[in-house]
Amino acid sequence: MVKSFDLRHPIIVLFLCISMLSNAQVNSPFSISISYFGEMITHPGLKLSFNFSLKHWEKGQNMESIYFSISAGTFLHRQYQKGLFIIPELNYGRQLSNRDFVTTGIGFGSLHAIVPNTYELDPISGEVSKVRTSHNYFLSGCSFSYGKEVMQNKKISNNVFIRPSFMYAFPNFPKGIGYINMELGSTFNKTENE
Repeated sequence: MVKSFDLRHPIIVLFLCISMLSNAQVNSPFSISISYFGEMITHPGLKLSFNFSLKHWEKGQNMESIYFSISAGTFLHRQYQKGLFIIPELNYGRQLSNRDFVTTGIGFGSLHAIVPNTYELDPISGEVSKVRTSHNYFLSGCSFSYGKEVMQNKKISNNVFIRPSFMYAFPNFPKGIGYINMELGSTFNKTENE
């Protein structure tokens, strides 16, 4: 629950991103990515990204592009926290001539963390009760990915990728905390030559 207007809350970040895109009237190639998101590699989660091409050009036999992504994800670390994050990202990608591609990106967003097994002591009665505790953090991140196009027809193309990433949430104990993540996923692109 948002107790006050807090720019660190993921729902507010998502609303701001959608507002920016609707005002920009984006008419660019669009793709969707879905992936397994492993926080600290082994704590399971999912990530969904909406990708908007801003600019693309040919360089030799390679295609290069700059694109903007809005990503929403979740992960479960049973003894530590459940996380929900929204992170807008700016990415640079290079499609190689052999259908492989590499990308790198940077983003800033927010993380909402729900902490399990939290207890509170009532100062008057002395009773201990279980409470739901959650926190909002600013989030920064960077990533690198490698992938390959596995299918293309007249309407859609499909890529698979692996993406290691690093996220840093702040303010957190004591100043901030880093997360090393691994994504395995697929991107679906609408082809331009229908």
